[in-house]
Amino acid sequence: MVYREEITARYKGITIWVEKISEVEYDGVFRWNGRIIKTDPAYEYSPSAPEAIESAKGVIDILIELRREGISVAEEEENERDE
Repeated sequence: MVYREEITARYKGITIWVEKISEVEYDGVFRWNGRIIKTDPAYEYSPSAPEAIESAKGVIDILIELRREGISVAEEEENERDE
């Protein structure tokens, strides 16, 4: 069961919160273009809440850089409709 932690942070105008997956696994979560982005499931969960926030900051930086380059990160459903 996932528990939302009380720890949150603001980074570049975006609120990041932490979900506790287990006693030693945490996930940084934030909203991006109306979508909830969970940062760690593609890799491995962070071992602490502060590290989960740092992981989320890294993902936010990547998304901002992609946006600057004109690349829009779309939902999978939108991509499937275009194919």
